[in-house]
Amino acid sequence: MTRALAVTLLLATVVPAAGAQAGRFAPLVVQLPVGAQALAMGGWNASSRDADAAFGNPAYAGTLTSTSLSLARFADRVNGGALTNQSTIGVIGIAIGASYLDYGASTPSLQASGFGGDVLMDRGPFAAASLAGSIALSTTFKGFRLGLAGSYLEERVEATRASVVAASFGASKDIFTGNMRLGLAVQNIGPDLSAPSGDIALPTRVAFGATGPLLPIGSYLDLFLAGGVAIQRDGFVSGSAGGELSYVPIEGISLAFRAGVRRPELRTQQPLTLGLGAAYDRLAVDYAWEQIDGGGAHRLSIRLR
Repeated sequence: MTRALAVTLLLATVVPAAGAQAGRFAPLVVQLPVGAQALAMGGWNASSRDADAAFGNPAYAGTLTSTSLSLARFADRVNGGALTNQSTIGVIGIAIGASYLDYGASTPSLQASGFGGDVLMDRGPFAAASLAGSIALSTTFKGFRLGLAGSYLEERVEATRASVVAASFGASKDIFTGNMRLGLAVQNIGPDLSAPSGDIALPTRVAFGATGPLLPIGSYLDLFLAGGVAIQRDGFVSGSAGGELSYVPIEGISLAFRAGVRRPELRTQQPLTLGLGAAYDRLAVDYAWEQIDGGGAHRLSIRLR
């Protein structure tokens, strides 16, 4: 394992989970992983080329041509979902995505204390929803892949709604003949959400991620590693580290077991994540379980390449 990935995994795992935030930012949906593969490996997204490219690091937009549908189930009647598509036009990579969370707030007004991570455990009495829509573009310049994304972000509780347009920037570099990827992203840059109870800040963060290398174990098994760290605008540091053990009996068919640990952004989220994956030709189905207070949450992703 290279030094850069080793440092990333160390930073992600040595910081305890107890310091996670109580929920001071909005929208809530952009503080949750999008794809099941990334979530199962701790929730990293700064170096993910999968469905998370539309919401994570825009430098990876279009690096995989695919359409992905992701569904999430948290507590009773707390559900989420995301739909993303990646393609290319000439030298430009494009990723388009929409992510949605339906939950219940604990207060009837739009305020940070009413839609923190606690709503993932138990649906509150007031109808609420969180929405993010993103368009990301990327291209290669002098060996680096650079990306820019524009996002529409919205949080609503009952009849009160606050929305804003935000931007994200990203860069990535493949090293060691593409066996390892490094990604750096500045995410959710924009004005605060304006709410009757006062302005609510976006979860702006600087995130670094590393993936790889792919390590062969015998004739049919491969080990893949990933991790990352992120610094929030208030100085809070989150991180994740994970691995994927894949079994490839014949070309075009694979089965995968994934596991990860993290220091999450939301206090209700706990360190452990697990998942499974299966792929046949161009179709892949991934499942992820994440530990939250009082139980666990589930996410299922279906991807067609």
